[in-house]
Amino acid sequence: MKSIKRIWNSFKIAFSMYSRIPMPRSEWTDENKSYAMCFFPWIGAVIGLLSYGVFRFSKWFDGNGGGNYSLFFVIFLILIPVFITGGIHLDGFLDTQDALSRQMIYLQLFLSFLQVGMFSFGGGYAAMPLIQGQVVTGHHWLSMSEFTDLITISQMTPGPIAVNSATFVGIKIAGIPGALAATFGCILPSCIIVTVIAKLYLKYRSMEVLQGVLGSLRPAVVAMIAAAGISILITAFWGSRDLIAVTGTKWSLVLIFAVCMILLRKVKMNPIWVMILAGVMKVGISLI
Repeated sequence: MKSIKRIWNSFKIAFSMYSRIPMPRSEWTDENKSYAMCFFPWIGAVIGLLSYGVFRFSKWFDGNGGGNYSLFFVIFLILIPVFITGGIHLDGFLDTQDALSRQMIYLQLFLSFLQVGMFSFGGGYAAMPLIQGQVVTGHHWLSMSEFTDLITISQMTPGPIAVNSATFVGIKIAGIPGALAATFGCILPSCIIVTVIAKLYLKYRSMEVLQGVLGSLRPAVVAMIAAAGISILITAFWGSRDLIAVTGTKWSLVLIFAVCMILLRKVKMNPIWVMILAGVMKVGISLI
């Protein structure tokens, strides 16, 4: 029984390390990692099965009068390994090359926000944990406090949060060229995917299977938004997850949060005015 548990833990560690497929958490001990490399080919098998599924779907689609969209299906086949692995091998290559050449930071910004653009289903708020994973946890371009400021600035400026965040991070790390690289990486997947989905949706929007798939995505989107919101609240009220305590609570920010919630939910005030009012309240409290 202990051996089976060790194999299961190795399986989870392998998929969490070498893919973007969500896995239950497991302790990264030497014992649990002992069989991790044995499951690396399984990730290739998943990529192969998905590629075969896309290939069969393209054949069925063409055979049922769906039109000639071979180019789009080829693009999907090319992107499937990146979807599954999260571009992990490219990231490793970039980590090595970054020590040799400063110019590689542009490609690193592009690939990081390419991943954000690929997986940020559900809009800007759902993209926040993905952005945090890239710029705070993954590459350490921003601290958690800076990330909270980034979300505030992105919300106050016109445009999607993900695009604004990409531009902000790109400028901070590599100036205007970095901003262009990060922003282009963020919007590229949407341009490709929405073009294909729009064609498919207009033709098959009445299918029950399609409606079921869209409905199943909604709970996941809600969970991503909630996770990002809780993380930002913890940073605002306590500064760190490790410092959560009544004595260390920033009660002025709790009061501002409560007032803003009432204005948004009960009064239905414009969010822009709520953000301006929150800034004014914070400045007023600081001067008292």
